[in-house]
Amino acid sequence: MELVICHCKQCRNPIGKFINLWIQIDGKAFSPIIESEDNLKILCRGKIVDGYRGTLTENCKRQDVICASCSESVGVKFLKTPVSHVLHENQIVFRIASVTLSDDAGERVKCAIIRVLSNKEPARVSKANSTEKKGEYCIPRLRLPRFIDIPPLENEVASQRQHVNQTDSNTPRVAKALEKGADGTGDYLAKLETLETTVEKCLLEVKGIFDDLASIKIEVNDPKDVQHQQTT
Repeated sequence: MELVICHCKQCRNPIGKFINLWIQIDGKAFSPIIESEDNLKILCRGKIVDGYRGTLTENCKRQDVICASCSESVGVKFLKTPVSHVLHENQIVFRIASVTLSDDAGERVKCAIIRVLSNKEPARVSKANSTEKKGEYCIPRLRLPRFIDIPPLENEVASQRQHVNQTDSNTPRVAKALEKGADGTGDYLAKLETLETTVEKCLLEVKGIFDDLASIKIEVNDPKDVQHQQTT
């Protein structure tokens, strides 16, 4: 999925990187569906306030957020939300008029809106029910389920979950293969040590042969001197 950079429109400095999947609220604000892995360049400012009754923010607590570079207000942060609310705790909602999106090359990018919400309608809140089998990797149900209601996204999440589960099931086999490889490496090192000892012995024998050849060469070159040495 495409990564985009969110910039403060006032100072043009980057706020953070997000996956280009967003929900839009009343055409005036938008929020990333998936949290950024960056340390966002924003700060909370002002009082913590309650959401308005009869609206999307009912029973929520929020606080204004500003750009850390220029202190311009860029949106709000939801510090507390009800269970299974369409907005989760610590979710950032940016004002469309206060930020821009671009790619790594600096080109403007259009945000991919997959759901539009109205602030005039309260979110329907219900208890979360987990249906995953024990031992399977589970996508957190309080984060994304109410957003991911478009077939392509559901298929992608299911594919990622299956991939992770397959990786988990293959872990014992991978560990066994690594252990076997380690044993094979030990045997190989032992063979190398034996070979090294054999080579050293061969070198000593070759040196002895060269010494013998040197003696023979002296006898051939000066037999009288050798005979004299033997006589004395």
